[in-house]
Amino acid sequence: MGGHVRSAGGILHCDFFVPLLRRYMKMTEARRCLLLLLSLPLTCFAERDDFFEIDSPDQVSVGVVRTGGSAVVSAIFCVASADTDSRRPRNRDEVYPYSLRIDPYVGQEFVLFSSGRWWGSDETVPVQISHRDILDATGYERLTPGAWESHGHRGQFRDCRENGENSELRFEIDLTGQAGVAPGNYGAYFRLSGYGGSSGNQMDAAWLYIEATVEDVGARVRVSRLDDLLLGRYSGFGGLDATESFCVFSSVESYRISISGNGNQGDTFFVEEDQSGERIPMTVQFADNALGVGGTEVTGMPLTGSGDSRSEDCGGADNAALTVSLTEADLRAASSGNYTETLTLLVEPE
Repeated sequence: MGGHVRSAGGILHCDFFVPLLRRYMKMTEARRCLLLLLSLPLTCFAERDDFFEIDSPDQVSVGVVRTGGSAVVSAIFCVASADTDSRRPRNRDEVYPYSLRIDPYVGQEFVLFSSGRWWGSDETVPVQISHRDILDATGYERLTPGAWESHGHRGQFRDCRENGENSELRFEIDLTGQAGVAPGNYGAYFRLSGYGGSSGNQMDAAWLYIEATVEDVGARVRVSRLDDLLLGRYSGFGGLDATESFCVFSSVESYRISISGNGNQGDTFFVEEDQSGERIPMTVQFADNALGVGGTEVTGMPLTGSGDSRSEDCGGADNAALTVSLTEADLRAASSGNYTETLTLLVEPE
């Protein structure tokens, strides 16, 4: 029998190939099927799942938020993104990245509605929503309505049994500096969605109801870091002046300030000698800045300023100043002695 059969590995003579073909044809149908099954590539049995799941809570309560204050709460949950839906992964199973986004049920802003009624409600409370992956040890990323996160995170296997829950949403309501927020219950629905899985195209979504209660505690003000003003010893030349900066907190930002002294008469201030009671006229100025620049002379009328509405200690920085001064002429005409005065500052919300 002449001729030959060419294969990828070289030349197989018919003397070798034909007997094998005859033996195969003599097999029963069942054996032939078994032979074909065993010869299939192993990849047929290694097909992977494409699994993505968000196991978030249905409801989150921020709790009580006082007017002029703030409150923060976090929700921790599992985001699974893997090539298997098994809770007990095998050695060859892997996890894959995921990304999240949040959309408001109504409108284009993250707000809560009075009594949860978005229809016909003008009373709203803003809420900031941030996300981080706990296991990635990354910082919080503030989310924007209708936008995906700027980067992905490493998912976990189903139910996060191996390493614990991996995803944290942070909800913050900040009412500092916001006047006129009506007390009551607020709430709204938000849609949390994400994509991941081994293909990166699997999607899942869940609804979240966020709620909070606003309590009215009224407008508040606070003055801090106000120390004595020391004019020092007079040398005989020029005038004397001293400036003291301090912090004014106002939950509504604006405030009124009234300044009075023990010895002032109308709009005129004095320092008084401790023993004799002799007086030296004194000028008092208030500035709505820590440097005392551009101050306004204090008279009998209240002045206004802009306080720090976010931090009661102004974040460690001052935002107002008092300046007192004595003229050279008045100092030269005065007798020797120790002169003092006590000023009283009355600060009220504007």
